[in-house]
Amino acid sequence: VLSMLDRTEILNQITGALSPEDQIKILFGEELGVPYLEPCGFVVTRYKMPNHSGVLVVIGPSRLNFQVVIPTMKYFAQLLSEIQKLQLMVDSMFASLKFLCPLNNISV
Repeated sequence: VLSMLDRTEILNQITGALSPEDQIKILFGEELGVPYLEPCGFVVTRYKMPNHSGVLVVIGPSRLNFQVVIPTMKYFAQLLSEIQKLQLMVDSMFASLKFLCPLNNISV
């Protein structure tokens, strides 16, 4: 299974199944047409940050505990988005401090 995931086209097929309007997508290996991935299940979600976006994927047996995995995926996608917002706030605060303390020998 892991060697199949090294193939970019399979990863693109898994992540590409998530349409722009989908918040989360559940796939089963049979849908991918790859025999080695048939016993697998995939949960795919997207996260967005101001300067970056990405996709999170959980891979497991087709009998994943979806009641646990789906809320966890949503939580991590939200957490990643919040981390970026917090980083931007911290950067802004440090930029303000540097403006207030322009002396060369003071580092913030």
